[in-house]
Amino acid sequence: LLDDADSGVLAVATNVYEFFPADKDRKPRRNELLAVDDLELNKRYCVYVTTLGGLYRYDMKDIIEVVAFHHKTPMIRFVQKTKGVVSLTGEKLSESQVLAAVEQAFGSLDNKYSFISAVGEMNDGAPRYVFLTEFERVPASSRLKAAVKALDETLCTQNPEYASKRKSLRLEPPVVRVVRRGQLDKYRKHKVENGSPDGQFKVLGVTDDAEFAEAFETIREIGLKAAARHNGNARTKRRRK
Repeated sequence: LLDDADSGVLAVATNVYEFFPADKDRKPRRNELLAVDDLELNKRYCVYVTTLGGLYRYDMKDIIEVVAFHHKTPMIRFVQKTKGVVSLTGEKLSESQVLAAVEQAFGSLDNKYSFISAVGEMNDGAPRYVFLTEFERVPASSRLKAAVKALDETLCTQNPEYASKRKSLRLEPPVVRVVRRGQLDKYRKHKVENGSPDGQFKVLGVTDDAEFAEAFETIREIGLKAAARHNGNARTKRRRK
């Protein structure tokens, strides 16, 4: 066992842990929760914990992955919070997929950014993802446009359902919305002043919270040209001509 590894042995001696497959998009029934012995290698699960302190089947809102076994005890790594998933058209885009795509797509940019958060939104009735980004120094438009194209491609690689929805034009291409410097700090202060613990402040990598997006002042927006969408009514009108 290594101290610098991103996984660890489940502490089965101190708490009772139960699990539910992370790919099931619903809450589990009581008889569906899995015990430690039921876990499988390379599978992801939501975690429910019972403790001597009084918690009973408490939903940790964490997704973990079983990466190995130490004797018969699972070794797990934290993947993301359960609320870090957005599905506008059934793509179930997760925070871990967004972060991986951003790391690949923005790797060629020398410009450092304070944060990036993907916000699912409707654009004139069509769903898309807007990436709020605060740069220390804003890159040139040409480089940003290239990064947006790379971002779309890497999201397709990370999530086959996203790729399918982009191919069928059910999802519009992503947009990078550059926000004014200092906006993240301003947002944090606002949340703390309104009761959020400063030590627990975290910006999700992906969300569908429209109010979150509205809290940031935009200075530039870079996107790709969306392909024309053809709905059923348009096809009906053409047949009638």
